[in-house]
Amino acid sequence: MNEFGFRGNLYFPKQKVSASEKKKAEWYANCIDFVIAAGVSFKNEVDTHNRINILHGNIPDEFYRKTLNPYNSSEERYRRFPATMRNFDIMSDIIRRYVGEYTKGIHEFIVGSNDPNIIINKNAKLKEEVTKLCQQAFVAEFTKRLQQMQQEQQAQAQQGGEQVPSTGEQNVSSEQVMSPEEMEAFVKNFNENYIDEQTVQGQQLLEYIQSITKDEEIYAEEFFNFVAFGECYTYKTIRDNNVYKENIPIVEAYPIPTRDRYIEDQDMFARKMMMSLNQIYDMFDDYLSKEDREFLDTFYAKDSGTAGTKLLSYDQYFEKYPDVCSKFNEEERNSFRKQPITVYEDNGDLYEVWHVVWRGFAKRGILTYVNEMGMQTQTIVDEDFEFNAELGHINIEWVYEPQTYEGYRIGSRYSAIYPIHCRPCNYNRNGKLPYNGLMEVLPLFGKFSIIDIITPFQVLRNIIAYHREMVIAKNKMLILIMPESLLGDQEEDKVYKMAADGVLYYDDSLDSNSIKAQQIRLLNANLGDYIKQLTDLMEAIKIEAREIVDMTPQRYGMIAQSAGKGTTEEAIARGSMGSVIINFAFDKLRASDYQGDLDNAKLAFVDGLDAGYYNNEKEHKFISLDVDMLLMSDLSVVVKNSATESGKLEQLRQWAFSAAQNGDLDMALAAITGNSVSAMKKTIMDFQNIKRQHEEQMQQAEQLLKQEEIENKLREIAAKGEEDRKTEELKYYYELQLKYADVDMSVLTDTDTSVQDKNASQERIEEGRREIEKMKLDIERQKLANDMYNAAADRNVQREQMQNDLKIAKTNKNKYDKK
Repeated sequence: MNEFGFRGNLYFPKQKVSASEKKKAEWYANCIDFVIAAGVSFKNEVDTHNRINILHGNIPDEFYRKTLNPYNSSEERYRRFPATMRNFDIMSDIIRRYVGEYTKGIHEFIVGSNDPNIIINKNAKLKEEVTKLCQQAFVAEFTKRLQQMQQEQQAQAQQGGEQVPSTGEQNVSSEQVMSPEEMEAFVKNFNENYIDEQTVQGQQLLEYIQSITKDEEIYAEEFFNFVAFGECYTYKTIRDNNVYKENIPIVEAYPIPTRDRYIEDQDMFARKMMMSLNQIYDMFDDYLSKEDREFLDTFYAKDSGTAGTKLLSYDQYFEKYPDVCSKFNEEERNSFRKQPITVYEDNGDLYEVWHVVWRGFAKRGILTYVNEMGMQTQTIVDEDFEFNAELGHINIEWVYEPQTYEGYRIGSRYSAIYPIHCRPCNYNRNGKLPYNGLMEVLPLFGKFSIIDIITPFQVLRNIIAYHREMVIAKNKMLILIMPESLLGDQEEDKVYKMAADGVLYYDDSLDSNSIKAQQIRLLNANLGDYIKQLTDLMEAIKIEAREIVDMTPQRYGMIAQSAGKGTTEEAIARGSMGSVIINFAFDKLRASDYQGDLDNAKLAFVDGLDAGYYNNEKEHKFISLDVDMLLMSDLSVVVKNSATESGKLEQLRQWAFSAAQNGDLDMALAAITGNSVSAMKKTIMDFQNIKRQHEEQMQQAEQLLKQEEIENKLREIAAKGEEDRKTEELKYYYELQLKYADVDMSVLTDTDTSVQDKNASQERIEEGRREIEKMKLDIERQKLANDMYNAAADRNVQREQMQNDLKIAKTNKNKYDKK
């Protein structure tokens, strides 16, 4: 509310006006002042500050008014109870656990492209991959047939046959290259695993933005605000050609709620920052005029060169800003003239600096013209565009499109400086505000504020603790009763010494016959049971408060030893089910924020981006943007369900334990160290592919070894067969000689044979014997040579076997090495 109570007279100017109208102080000043006044009217600053004080243990005294002053007495002495109201906190640990569980959870955001052209690009890529695959298969089949033909020609040449020249006209059909089943499987696998280039670049860009904006810190703070106070806000813009984002403290946020779920979809938003004069100069140094600096030095400085602080009157304000004074109506002017204000006294050492944004409209023209090619086309032009028929302009149609504006105000409505009047936000996202946030979990669900929910339990617990302290303070358990006259004149001294050493000294001359001493007795006033009941009641209140916000004992690790693993996991899952909707709503807000970051990146990185960053897996990556693709892209951000992803992650880690027992240590390590299901899945699939390729290589090596063994056996059999053939030839020749010898012996024994013939036969017999002996020696020599050859062949087989074993050993050595 302003100084003179004229909130009701403020109005929001029309937005569908010309650019010249928006430059007038009356228009932009009233826009800014209205948004600020509306934000102040909707925000209960007292409740916000009370929540902060309660969180810090400073509960207002009005919560304990009936306890600390039951008779509503105005006298101080009747409110001096023998106890102090203390705060026994039961909400801070709940908030810490909510924030801790969220930061520990899985929150995976995926970028996708909504561009219809990606279907065309996918089909083109599929055609390219199929063509490459067919070419590779064709080359492999052609090479195979060429080798077969060459082997056949070599075989014919060795057998001495006529070599038939090859014409090289053998055709290879597509059916022979790849079967329909193989082609269908390839297309299905391609469609399932295809990721378009826009999506890949968008995902890399999102990871880069998360790295440079301190994403984890911002959203940890924002989630704390969401669960503690029931609302949270962020601000994103472009600064120094980069994406900028920050968390907005709830004390600075002044939303003007509508039916829209997110703040960025609403119509206006105000933020109040308290700054010193030096901070104001530093922030608006390029925007302050000479009059602005003189005004700040005169009325905003603590020491203005005169005694005290100068008062600001209407005439003085009008002298500096006559155009701004046009925003006041006649009633406001009269009140301002009658009542000057003190800027410094109103603001203290810090001054109000308001930043406001609102959704308006910008005038745009749809120009129809004839281009250089003589074709009629259309384009969008700004309001200051000049129509010229001589340049080929046919006609122009003016329309209003959504546009977000921002402005700044220093001070109050009656001491305002507007360093930035009204300017479009640096990137127009179809009228979305640069501020974003949530004010309730779901529409009509209301706020979820742990502070609001736990405060009644906190107050009740503190009151019971206060009564317990009062009982302890006044309860002495054992009360000593004695006549007052025994203490004499120095009562305090006697009581002190009695409490110190347990002995009471008194003058027995005043107690004849010890009659007074007989009146000393001990009264037992033990209230230990009552104190215990109060303590148990405090503990019961704490447990009930935790249950009301779904903090079950299982979430605190209080699990019975007899409970099994399944029972424990089910209890934890059911106990945390209430916080699932909280995490879901907040993750949706983050996805909306990331969508805005990607939109801002189109302007921030319009000149390109080549940089390194750390992704969500803390791996150092590099990004090189294709700016043309980024500007034409239509990206969207979705979030995976954190509860479902957490369940998958836990199952993967259990599978990793089983894999480790089976010897798959690398895959187990990848599953345990992974922070997201998709990353773990990709790593595990990579290891599976490596393992599958290794097994295929081992099978090929084993087949090669068996083939070499078979070829060695065949060569050995062929060598032995050749030697056996030669041996049979010698044996046949030897038998033939024996037959000739038998014929000659028959000639020698025949009496009718002449002496000359007998001598000739005798010579042939001797010659045959010599030939037989020579053949025997040749056979023995050949046998010895065959044995030596077989021994050498065996050694060669053993040597080849050793080389194959060495190859297999080297292959096994790197069985599960990473690539």
